[in-house]
Amino acid sequence: MSNENFELNNYPNLIAIPYKKTLNEKDPQRKDHQRICLEMMLAFNASVCLANYYHYKTAEEGKDVKIGQALPDLPSDPKLHFDLGMMSIGKWNQITRDTASVLFDATSKGKDNDFLVADIGSMYRNKGSVWNKNVNNLISLRNQDAHGQIISDEALEGELKNRQKMLDQLMKEMSFYADYKLIVPIDDEVKEGVLVHICKDLSGSGDGVIELSDETIKTEIDRYGTYLYNTKKKTCLALNPMVVNYNSSPETEELDSYVYSKTANNKKDIHYSNFQ
Repeated sequence: MSNENFELNNYPNLIAIPYKKTLNEKDPQRKDHQRICLEMMLAFNASVCLANYYHYKTAEEGKDVKIGQALPDLPSDPKLHFDLGMMSIGKWNQITRDTASVLFDATSKGKDNDFLVADIGSMYRNKGSVWNKNVNNLISLRNQDAHGQIISDEALEGELKNRQKMLDQLMKEMSFYADYKLIVPIDDEVKEGVLVHICKDLSGSGDGVIELSDETIKTEIDRYGTYLYNTKKKTCLALNPMVVNYNSSPETEELDSYVYSKTANNKKDIHYSNFQ
Protein backbone atom coordinates (compact mmCIF):
# COMPACT_ATOMS: atom_id res chain seq x y z
CA MET A 1 0.00 0.00 0.00
CA SER A 2 0.99 3.63 -0.42
CA ASN A 3 2.75 5.33 2.46
CA GLU A 4 0.39 8.27 2.05
CA ASN A 5 -3.04 8.27 3.67
CA PHE A 6 -5.29 10.76 1.91
CA GLU A 7 -8.83 11.62 2.95
CA LEU A 8 -10.44 10.71 -0.34
CA ASN A 9 -13.62 12.60 0.53
CA ASN A 10 -11.54 15.75 -0.03
CA TYR A 11 -11.28 14.92 -3.74
CA PRO A 12 -13.90 14.64 -6.51
CA ASN A 13 -14.93 11.07 -7.26
CA LEU A 14 -13.38 11.25 -10.73
CA ILE A 15 -9.99 11.49 -9.02
CA ALA A 16 -10.64 9.66 -5.74
CA ILE A 17 -12.02 6.43 -7.21
CA PRO A 18 -9.23 5.88 -9.80
CA TYR A 19 -6.60 6.75 -7.18
CA LYS A 20 -8.01 4.22 -4.70
CA LYS A 21 -7.60 1.50 -7.33
CA THR A 22 -3.87 2.21 -7.56
CA LEU A 23 -3.27 1.28 -3.93
CA ASN A 24 -3.50 -2.51 -4.29
CA GLU A 25 0.07 -3.69 -4.95
CA LYS A 26 -1.16 -7.20 -5.81
CA ASP A 27 -3.54 -6.07 -8.54
CA PRO A 28 -2.20 -7.31 -11.91
CA GLN A 29 -3.82 -4.26 -13.54
CA ARG A 30 -2.06 -1.78 -11.27
CA LYS A 31 -0.08 -0.15 -14.07
CA ASP A 32 -3.30 0.50 -15.99
CA HIS A 33 -4.94 1.91 -12.86
CA GLN A 34 -2.00 4.28 -12.40
CA ARG A 35 -2.27 5.45 -16.01
CA ILE A 36 -6.01 6.04 -15.67
CA CYS A 37 -5.51 7.87 -12.37
CA LEU A 38 -3.01 10.26 -13.97
CA GLU A 39 -5.32 10.87 -16.91
CA MET A 40 -8.27 11.66 -14.65
CA MET A 41 -6.19 14.06 -12.54
CA LEU A 42 -5.13 15.97 -15.64
CA ALA A 43 -8.54 15.76 -17.31
CA PHE A 44 -10.39 17.10 -14.28
CA ASN A 45 -7.95 19.98 -13.79
CA ALA A 46 -8.22 20.80 -17.50
CA SER A 47 -12.02 20.72 -17.28
CA VAL A 48 -11.95 23.22 -14.42
CA CYS A 49 -9.65 25.52 -16.41
CA LEU A 50 -11.79 25.30 -19.54
CA ALA A 51 -14.95 25.91 -17.48
CA ASN A 52 -13.34 29.06 -16.06
CA TYR A 53 -12.35 30.19 -19.55
CA TYR A 54 -15.87 29.64 -20.90
CA HIS A 55 -17.40 31.45 -17.92
CA TYR A 56 -15.31 34.55 -18.52
CA LYS A 57 -15.79 34.51 -22.29
CA THR A 58 -19.59 34.37 -21.91
CA ALA A 59 -19.92 36.75 -18.94
CA GLU A 60 -22.41 39.55 -19.54
CA GLU A 61 -21.89 41.77 -16.52
CA GLY A 62 -19.48 42.72 -13.76
CA LYS A 63 -15.71 42.40 -13.61
CA ASP A 64 -15.81 38.99 -15.29
CA VAL A 65 -16.60 40.69 -18.61
CA LYS A 66 -13.30 42.59 -18.48
CA ILE A 67 -11.42 39.39 -17.63
CA GLY A 68 -13.04 37.65 -20.59
CA GLN A 69 -11.98 40.46 -22.91
CA ALA A 70 -8.38 40.11 -21.70
CA LEU A 71 -8.27 36.39 -22.50
CA PRO A 72 -6.97 35.23 -25.91
CA ASP A 73 -9.39 33.52 -28.27
CA LEU A 74 -9.51 29.78 -28.87
CA PRO A 75 -8.02 28.31 -31.02
CA SER A 76 -6.59 31.15 -33.13
CA ASP A 77 -4.24 32.62 -30.52
CA PRO A 78 -0.82 30.89 -30.30
CA LYS A 79 -1.08 30.89 -26.50
CA LEU A 80 -4.04 28.51 -26.77
CA HIS A 81 -3.12 26.57 -29.88
CA PHE A 82 -4.83 23.25 -29.18
CA ASP A 83 -7.95 21.37 -30.19
CA LEU A 84 -10.32 19.02 -28.37
CA GLY A 85 -10.57 16.41 -31.10
CA MET A 86 -8.95 13.31 -29.62
CA MET A 87 -7.76 13.58 -26.04
CA SER A 88 -4.67 11.95 -24.51
CA ILE A 89 -2.71 12.31 -21.28
CA GLY A 90 -0.23 14.63 -22.97
CA LYS A 91 -2.94 16.79 -24.51
CA TRP A 92 -4.84 17.10 -21.22
CA ASN A 93 -1.60 18.31 -19.66
CA GLN A 94 -1.03 20.85 -22.43
CA ILE A 95 -4.58 22.18 -22.19
CA THR A 96 -4.35 22.58 -18.42
CA ARG A 97 -0.94 24.26 -18.60
CA ASP A 98 -1.80 26.70 -21.39
CA THR A 99 -5.32 27.58 -20.22
CA ALA A 100 -4.23 27.96 -16.60
CA SER A 101 -1.43 30.27 -17.74
CA VAL A 102 -3.67 32.78 -19.55
CA LEU A 103 -6.25 32.62 -16.76
CA PHE A 104 -3.53 33.20 -14.17
CA ASP A 105 -2.39 36.37 -15.94
CA ALA A 106 -5.91 37.69 -16.61
CA THR A 107 -7.08 37.26 -12.99
CA SER A 108 -4.18 38.92 -11.14
CA LYS A 109 -2.48 35.58 -10.48
CA GLY A 110 -5.81 34.04 -9.55
CA LYS A 111 -6.73 36.64 -6.92
CA ASP A 112 -9.85 37.60 -8.91
CA ASN A 113 -10.99 33.99 -9.33
CA ASP A 114 -12.84 31.61 -7.00
CA PHE A 115 -12.14 28.36 -8.82
CA LEU A 116 -8.55 27.19 -8.55
CA VAL A 117 -6.85 29.40 -11.14
CA ALA A 118 -4.31 30.47 -8.50
CA ASP A 119 -3.64 26.89 -7.37
CA ILE A 120 -3.46 25.20 -10.76
CA GLY A 121 -1.71 28.14 -12.40
CA SER A 122 0.98 28.23 -9.71
CA MET A 123 1.73 24.53 -10.12
CA TYR A 124 2.44 25.00 -13.82
CA ARG A 125 4.08 28.44 -13.67
CA ASN A 126 7.02 27.04 -11.68
CA LYS A 127 8.74 24.80 -14.23
CA GLY A 128 10.74 23.07 -11.50
CA SER A 129 7.72 22.30 -9.33
CA VAL A 130 6.98 18.85 -7.96
CA TRP A 131 3.85 18.87 -10.09
CA ASN A 132 5.61 19.54 -13.39
CA LYS A 133 8.46 17.15 -12.63
CA ASN A 134 6.21 14.23 -11.68
CA VAL A 135 3.64 14.77 -14.43
CA ASN A 136 6.33 14.97 -17.11
CA ASN A 137 8.06 11.85 -15.75
CA LEU A 138 4.82 9.87 -15.64
CA ILE A 139 3.88 10.94 -19.17
CA SER A 140 7.33 9.88 -20.41
CA LEU A 141 6.94 6.49 -18.72
CA ARG A 142 3.48 6.10 -20.23
CA ASN A 143 4.94 6.76 -23.70
CA GLN A 144 7.58 4.08 -23.07
CA ASP A 145 4.82 1.65 -22.08
CA ALA A 146 2.98 2.40 -25.31
CA HIS A 147 6.06 1.41 -27.31
CA GLY A 148 6.15 -2.01 -25.68
CA GLN A 149 9.12 -1.67 -23.37
CA ILE A 150 10.04 -5.12 -21.99
CA ILE A 151 10.64 -5.30 -18.25
CA SER A 152 11.05 -8.18 -15.78
CA ASP A 153 8.47 -8.84 -13.05
CA GLU A 154 10.94 -7.84 -10.34
CA ALA A 155 11.84 -4.61 -12.09
CA LEU A 156 8.16 -3.92 -12.77
CA GLU A 157 7.32 -4.12 -9.07
CA GLY A 158 9.93 -1.50 -8.26
CA GLU A 159 8.84 0.65 -11.20
CA LEU A 160 5.21 0.64 -10.07
CA LYS A 161 6.22 1.61 -6.53
CA ASN A 162 8.15 4.54 -7.95
CA ARG A 163 5.18 5.62 -10.06
CA GLN A 164 2.92 5.34 -7.04
CA LYS A 165 5.17 7.68 -5.07
CA MET A 166 4.83 10.24 -7.83
CA LEU A 167 1.04 9.85 -7.90
CA ASP A 168 0.96 10.26 -4.11
CA GLN A 169 2.87 13.51 -4.45
CA LEU A 170 0.42 14.72 -7.10
CA MET A 171 -2.48 13.96 -4.76
CA LYS A 172 -0.75 16.02 -2.08
CA GLU A 173 -0.30 18.89 -4.53
CA MET A 174 -4.05 18.81 -5.21
CA SER A 175 -5.04 19.14 -1.56
CA PHE A 176 -6.77 22.40 -2.55
CA TYR A 177 -9.79 20.33 -3.60
CA ALA A 178 -10.65 19.99 0.11
CA ASP A 179 -12.35 23.41 -0.14
CA TYR A 180 -14.52 22.33 -3.07
CA LYS A 181 -17.22 19.80 -3.84
CA LEU A 182 -18.34 18.30 -7.13
CA ILE A 183 -22.14 18.55 -6.98
CA VAL A 184 -25.22 17.78 -9.07
CA PRO A 185 -28.57 19.34 -8.03
CA ILE A 186 -31.23 16.61 -8.13
CA ASP A 187 -34.21 18.12 -6.31
CA ASP A 188 -35.59 21.20 -4.55
CA GLU A 189 -37.47 21.49 -1.28
CA VAL A 190 -38.91 24.35 0.74
CA LYS A 191 -37.80 24.21 4.37
CA GLU A 192 -39.02 26.84 6.82
CA GLY A 193 -39.95 29.08 3.93
CA VAL A 194 -36.55 28.84 2.23
CA LEU A 195 -35.81 27.07 -1.06
CA VAL A 196 -33.20 24.36 -0.55
CA HIS A 197 -31.32 22.63 -3.36
CA ILE A 198 -30.77 18.91 -2.72
CA CYS A 199 -27.51 17.95 -4.42
CA LYS A 200 -25.52 14.80 -4.98
CA ASP A 201 -22.12 15.29 -3.34
CA LEU A 202 -19.68 13.57 -5.68
CA SER A 203 -16.74 13.70 -3.31
CA GLY A 204 -14.86 10.49 -2.49
CA SER A 205 -17.02 7.54 -3.48
CA GLY A 206 -19.60 9.94 -4.88
CA ASP A 207 -22.61 8.77 -2.89
CA GLY A 208 -23.12 11.72 -0.54
CA VAL A 209 -25.85 14.37 -0.38
CA ILE A 210 -25.51 18.07 0.41
CA GLU A 211 -28.24 20.68 0.92
CA LEU A 212 -27.62 24.24 -0.29
CA SER A 213 -29.92 27.05 0.77
CA ASP A 214 -30.96 29.38 -2.02
CA GLU A 215 -30.37 32.27 0.40
CA THR A 216 -26.68 31.44 0.89
CA ILE A 217 -25.57 30.19 -2.52
CA LYS A 218 -24.42 33.09 -4.69
CA THR A 219 -24.90 31.58 -8.14
CA GLU A 220 -27.88 30.06 -9.90
CA ILE A 221 -27.73 26.31 -10.42
CA ASP A 222 -29.82 24.10 -12.68
CA ARG A 223 -31.12 20.65 -11.86
CA TYR A 224 -28.83 17.88 -13.13
CA GLY A 225 -26.11 20.32 -14.07
CA THR A 226 -22.57 19.49 -12.89
CA TYR A 227 -20.85 22.10 -10.74
CA LEU A 228 -17.70 22.74 -8.76
CA TYR A 229 -18.91 24.27 -5.48
CA ASN A 230 -16.61 26.56 -3.50
CA THR A 231 -17.56 25.77 0.10
CA LYS A 232 -15.97 28.97 1.45
CA LYS A 233 -17.22 31.49 -1.11
CA LYS A 234 -20.59 29.70 -1.61
CA THR A 235 -20.32 29.99 -5.39
CA CYS A 236 -20.56 27.43 -8.20
CA LEU A 237 -18.77 26.95 -11.52
CA ALA A 238 -20.63 25.01 -14.22
CA LEU A 239 -18.46 22.16 -15.57
CA ASN A 240 -20.78 21.08 -18.39
CA PRO A 241 -20.04 19.95 -21.05
CA MET A 242 -16.53 18.84 -20.01
CA VAL A 243 -17.87 16.90 -17.01
CA VAL A 244 -21.40 15.51 -17.07
CA ASN A 245 -23.53 13.25 -14.90
CA TYR A 246 -26.58 11.27 -15.81
CA ASN A 247 -28.56 8.22 -14.80
CA SER A 248 -27.62 5.35 -17.12
CA SER A 249 -30.07 2.84 -15.64
CA PRO A 250 -33.83 3.37 -15.13
CA GLU A 251 -33.70 0.78 -12.36
CA THR A 252 -31.71 2.99 -9.98
CA GLU A 253 -31.44 6.64 -8.99
CA GLU A 254 -27.63 6.61 -9.13
CA LEU A 255 -25.74 9.14 -11.23
CA ASP A 256 -22.64 8.22 -13.22
CA SER A 257 -19.86 10.77 -13.79
CA TYR A 258 -18.24 11.19 -17.19
CA VAL A 259 -15.35 13.29 -18.53
CA TYR A 260 -15.11 14.52 -22.10
CA SER A 261 -13.04 12.19 -24.27
CA LYS A 262 -13.23 13.25 -27.92
CA THR A 263 -15.27 14.72 -30.74
CA ALA A 264 -15.48 12.04 -33.38
CA ASN A 265 -15.70 12.26 -37.18
CA ASN A 266 -17.59 14.78 -39.30
CA LYS A 267 -20.78 14.26 -37.32
CA LYS A 268 -19.13 16.03 -34.38
CA ASP A 269 -20.32 13.30 -32.02
CA ILE A 270 -19.12 14.00 -28.49
CA HIS A 271 -17.76 11.01 -26.57
CA TYR A 272 -17.27 10.73 -22.81
CA SER A 273 -15.25 8.36 -20.61
CA ASN A 274 -16.04 6.85 -17.25
CA PHE A 275 -13.10 5.22 -15.44
CA GLN A 276 -14.79 4.59 -12.10
